[in-house]
Amino acid sequence: MTTGLTPATLERSGTQEKAGAGPAMFQTLFKSNFRIDSKEVDTGGGVNLKCVQTVLFNPVGVESTRPAMYLRMNQTVRMENVEGVWKVVSFENAFDKMDSLTAR
Repeated sequence: MTTGLTPATLERSGTQEKAGAGPAMFQTLFKSNFRIDSKEVDTGGGVNLKCVQTVLFNPVGVESTRPAMYLRMNQTVRMENVEGVWKVVSFENAFDKMDSLTAR
């Protein structure tokens, strides 16, 4: 699904790595929400997306069937048509906010 991006590059841009929390912070993960805020097609035919990912989770020590916290990440994705297949050619993942769901 990507071209020109190494596994190490994608790993460094992961949500847990950008939030600084690490895997132990996310005791229970729930379904993430995604929103595309803008889509621009440039003159070369590439597509630039500005997206927001919201990860719902329970931190260590919280046992519940509903998420207690959220983590919001702003994402920038560039896609290009490579030999007839759309591929992600760049991905940026920036921490926005983490808080309890009651504060949302």
